[in-house]
Amino acid sequence: MIAFGDIRLPIYSIILIFIEGKVIDIVIEGFKTYKTVFIITDETDKVRDFIVNNLNRGGTCFKGTGLYQGAERNMIYSTLTRNEFVKLRNNLPTLDPNAFINIVDSNDIIGKGFKNIHENNV
Repeated sequence: MIAFGDIRLPIYSIILIFIEGKVIDIVIEGFKTYKTVFIITDETDKVRDFIVNNLNRGGTCFKGTGLYQGAERNMIYSTLTRNEFVKLRNNLPTLDPNAFINIVDSNDIIGKGFKNIHENNV
């Protein structure tokens, strides 16, 4: 019998809803998920070298202007596997402790190093 103050049922319900959501995500999106990172840094060469040499990934570097102070900044855009992202995240404080990083979940990456662009999966 459920008493008025019994909190177990709501907690179990929340946990079950969370697990169901994760299972549905895996079924729809698959196990392969990637992280797309946008890194604003003053240490572009250090971060670039780490991504290229340690992670064996590529990326694109953009020049932009900061909205707050109007200073010119560099932004690195790259898509990584989860393991590569963890390595980058662990090393970023030593590469540039003042870096700003935006992380986006990505799950359907087409092109070199990911899904073949010539496959009929678009």
